[in-house]
Amino acid sequence: MDAERLVVSVDGAEVEVARDATLLEACRAAGVMVPTLCHLPGLEPESSCGVCVVEVIGARNLERACSTRVAEGMRVVTKSRRVLEARRTAVELILANHPTDCLSCSRSDACRLRSLASLVGTRAGRFPRTRPASGRVDRGPSMVFDRDRCVLCGCCVTVCRDLQSVSALDFAGRGLDYRVAAFMDGDLAGSSCVECGQCTLVCPTGALSELDQTAGAWAMLREPDAFPFVMAAPGFSAALGEALGLPDGALSVGSMVAALKRLGFTRVFDTGFAADVVLVEERAELDARRAAGDDRPLLSSCSPAWVRFARTFAPGVLPLLSTCKSPQQVMGALVKTWYAECHGIDPARIRLVSAVPCVAKKSEALEPGGASAAAWWTSARGAAPAAWRDVDLALTTRELAAMIRSAGLRPERLPAEAFDEPFSSGSRAGLLIGTSGGLAGAFPGASGSPRIAPVRTTAVHGLAAARTLLDAMASGPVPYDFIEVMACPGGCAAGGGQPPPEDMDAASSRSARLIASASGIERTGPAPGGVGMDVYDGFIGAPLSATALALLHRPGV
Repeated sequence: MDAERLVVSVDGAEVEVARDATLLEACRAAGVMVPTLCHLPGLEPESSCGVCVVEVIGARNLERACSTRVAEGMRVVTKSRRVLEARRTAVELILANHPTDCLSCSRSDACRLRSLASLVGTRAGRFPRTRPASGRVDRGPSMVFDRDRCVLCGCCVTVCRDLQSVSALDFAGRGLDYRVAAFMDGDLAGSSCVECGQCTLVCPTGALSELDQTAGAWAMLREPDAFPFVMAAPGFSAALGEALGLPDGALSVGSMVAALKRLGFTRVFDTGFAADVVLVEERAELDARRAAGDDRPLLSSCSPAWVRFARTFAPGVLPLLSTCKSPQQVMGALVKTWYAECHGIDPARIRLVSAVPCVAKKSEALEPGGASAAAWWTSARGAAPAAWRDVDLALTTRELAAMIRSAGLRPERLPAEAFDEPFSSGSRAGLLIGTSGGLAGAFPGASGSPRIAPVRTTAVHGLAAARTLLDAMASGPVPYDFIEVMACPGGCAAGGGQPPPEDMDAASSRSARLIASASGIERTGPAPGGVGMDVYDGFIGAPLSATALALLHRPGV
């Protein structure tokens, strides 16, 4: 046997595991699924919930399987009466301080605590509440933190600290006042939170969730004389079937489009088209910088959580970020200017919803510069000043899935429909923006001003990796011309607005679906004047033109 491996016994069955494995890993290798609440694969365990206890023969106390390492000859028992009673007690103690209004909870259908209670065999707790309900609910532009639903598992703390290196949340207080809180017990919106939403994916109870704006979307769909349009991001398309509980590959893009139209959206656009526009503008921006003698790398700015991270933790790097808006905001500006004018539609009557895998897109739609279309109508067409936004609402994959379910739709049974023209013909690169590396991979081939060659690109995903990148840049020049940065580990496929993953491979599966879909697209990348890019010939003119700068770029990051 390999010196780096050893043998332990789990419920009488011997299993060979790595010498540094945990008891939890050993149990799973033996085919025994020990329940957990606070465990996150790949991250340091909090060991806070006490649900994963097992019995080790010869040890006085029960051991927490998520953090206890194996030893040669160890004999583990996972189903003794002592173990089962301890797990049940741990869950009942958690339930004692947890609200019972499950029907009004955003995680009602996917609550891990509720599933765990059923698994250990408890329905009603034996213990009285030990902590008074605070009634405190923090509501920001993108996220909600319901303090009373928090079970102190620490998953959000671990992800925010270790995976994203933001540390907007931490444990505070002692004894019965022990709680998860933002800095100085302030609101989450006023903390260092960048709204990546990764905490909402791991929260087992719905204490942390996106701001639910489905009621606003339904109101727009029912609004008389309005034009309800929706744009679908590639990451949303890749995960909607999963959010609806469908098998992998059961929901085609065409059926997704059909479902959105059945909801009441009269136009469904592909946000991948706007991703192509972003590629063209960013490539032209890099070329312009090089022509001006600036040899520093250009950093992408499509991920709003990454932009907030840079503003908060590394403001010195902001001049290196592209001024081009994200595909969501680019699409909003084009729909309410070029499309509205071409079709004779009053842009004030367009209600544009963005279907995205990202929580931070909600507040991005509200940022300065998010009303560029209204400003363009005033400056270029002499219209009266108006205050409407380029994008009216951004809804996560979870929210749109909830709307489709509540409408009684079965998208997988609907005949496929195509995206609406002219925003229906994104390139392979536009689709792959939903995966980490998709933007960087297509960047060298995007058309811009006179070329620099070769273009050296790289991609980082996850804010801990972004911090490592920033540290490297602070130490000296880096050998890249363009750097794609995505806030979420795995890119948009693992965005904070996606369905909570059953396992850590969910993002890889979504990325694989996008890559498979992209392989069938003939056009590899964007080019002004090419198929699907009539917007340049008929409206924008050239990359970095006055119209492009007014509608597609921010005056400052």
